[in-house]
Amino acid sequence: MRLPDSVTGSFLVALGAAAAYGGWILPPVPGQPVGPNVFPLVIGTGLASRR
Repeated sequence: MRLPDSVTGSFLVALGAAAAYGGWILPPVPGQPVGPNVFPLVIGTGLASRR
């Protein structure tokens, strides 16, 4: 069964939004300019904006 592009795109936007939200709620590490929240935030934003 093949899914339409709109279903696949919507799933990727939802996945990207969930990853960005997960990265956004991670606390920053004191003393480090780039903490553990940057990677999921960048990947999630990139996924969600590709629609």
